[in-house]
Amino acid sequence: MGRFSSLLIAIMLLVMPAAVGAQDRPLKIKSKSGTTKVVDKSKSVRRELEALYAKRAQAVRDKDWPTLRALVTDDYTVVLPDGQTMQPEQAIAYLQRGLEQFVSVINLTFTLETINLNGNEAQVDARQNFIRTQKLRDGKVHTVTSGVIQRETWSKTPTGWKHRLTDNIREQRVTVDGVPVDPNKPYNPGGRQQQ
Repeated sequence: MGRFSSLLIAIMLLVMPAAVGAQDRPLKIKSKSGTTKVVDKSKSVRRELEALYAKRAQAVRDKDWPTLRALVTDDYTVVLPDGQTMQPEQAIAYLQRGLEQFVSVINLTFTLETINLNGNEAQVDARQNFIRTQKLRDGKVHTVTSGVIQRETWSKTPTGWKHRLTDNIREQRVTVDGVPVDPNKPYNPGGRQQQ
């Protein structure tokens, strides 16, 4: 293959991902002795992040607050579906409170659907499925099943990747003891509203 063909392929590989929405695939293109090599730089980041999600799931199972806290930045915030923002103190307290309410974790999985890299930042569309027993506002322990897709922004710090922002929360579903409830309203055992 000639130099012109190699250059043309390299240019196409640079342009095509943007055209088909594959921004989560930063490519590095090398040419040496007439051979063009394309390297997908997101694979190593995906592996690092998948390891952190596994660490997060284990910390929840173990009720290990120090490990869970170490995975988020000091300025960690959450933008709720209604547009309200949980400031760092609220967001971090919410994580800790949730951990304290879980009685047991039956199953917790994260699927990293897409990863968009921009310098030292990674935006992950993460699908979470979580089944647990949990003490709710009525003081009783219930089986709670929840699922969500949300965008999680991770920042590369000197000590590794840390979760900085959760937003674009969608496809929420929650059941309490098998009954669907509105995930955007406080739990009301006497007046559960079906979705």
